[in-house]
Amino acid sequence: VEYEALIQGLKKAIDLGIKEIIVYGDSEIIVRQVRNSIHCLSEHLQSYQKEVWNLISNFDAFNINSIPRS
Repeated sequence: VEYEALIQGLKKAIDLGIKEIIVYGDSEIIVRQVRNSIHCLSEHLQSYQKEVWNLISNFDAFNINSIPRS
């Protein structure tokens, strides 16, 4: 679900012509996988990770940060 939300948000930003984006997410695992600081073990999640990386290539600047869950 977290990856799907991220993908939909990135697609919307691309559609709006946004070139620089900062993303905040409450899933530390997803943030670290997108940053490639931890390995994605599941093939299913790897496909999401690759799709996110593909979408990120549309931006001049991209940053993703985690925020704690309340």
